[in-house]
Amino acid sequence: MIEAAKICLFVFVLHVWGDRKDQLSLNGLLEQSIHLTNRLDFIQPVKEVSWYFASFEGKRRRICQCVNNISKPCGNEHFELHSNCMVLLIKNLTRADSGLYETHFILQDEMTESTSFNLTVYDPVPTPTISILGSINANSCNLTLHCSVTANVSALHYTWRSRSLAEEEVYSNISTMELSLNPKTWDNEYECVVHNHVSKNMASFIPRHTCLNLDNGHDRHNYYIILSLLVIVLPLLIWFAVVLNKTLKKEQDSAPEEVTYCEVGESKTDDMDCYQNIAQDTNVPMMTVYSLLQRDEK
Repeated sequence: MIEAAKICLFVFVLHVWGDRKDQLSLNGLLEQSIHLTNRLDFIQPVKEVSWYFASFEGKRRRICQCVNNISKPCGNEHFELHSNCMVLLIKNLTRADSGLYETHFILQDEMTESTSFNLTVYDPVPTPTISILGSINANSCNLTLHCSVTANVSALHYTWRSRSLAEEEVYSNISTMELSLNPKTWDNEYECVVHNHVSKNMASFIPRHTCLNLDNGHDRHNYYIILSLLVIVLPLLIWFAVVLNKTLKKEQDSAPEEVTYCEVGESKTDDMDCYQNIAQDTNVPMMTVYSLLQRDEK
């Protein structure tokens, strides 16, 4: 409730002071200096000049004064008067210096005149960072670029600029940019500009390195898939070959042996034809078994 009342009071002060044609809006940068300069020409001499300030809280106070062109010490070293009190210098600006400043003039004939300045103090814009999300396929490199600043700075505006050899494109009021790039555009430069009314900073990005890494990562991904399949399939193939070999050997060992008998007698080698009955299959091993051989004496 108190904060709401302060805001209403400040708005009222702005309305009373601000409804003037000679009000000047100024922007200052944090920790820098600024001059509030009156450019009025008076026919009569000025007897007294007073500077007032109304902050966001709505408190109006006199900060500096001159009488007969002689300046009195300002209540704060933060302020200095120059040029017969027509100029107020504010040094080392802080956020609390934002507000409405009024110059009140009293002339020799007691006539009065006043001017006002609406001052807003901004933070300097830090260097932005560009975060990247991407994927790649056979036709394009797809990227999402997000521009941001780490510091808590208000009233920021974002602008993207795309620069190629042929042209420059500008995308205003966006912090995130979607790109679908073919290899011919990988060398284009994309620049993010972050700014407020008194300060700006920028960061740039060229896609080639990122797209190449994505492409290599895609190839490595396929390689890992193939390698994983080999790790699974190869042991199965070896196991199957071993089992098949054992099965064939067992069937071969369990096959019945074929025994052929022949009568051996004295004769010439050419007359022996007992081998005619033996199968001539070279794949079947043959074994000759001799029993007791002796000459018949009959």
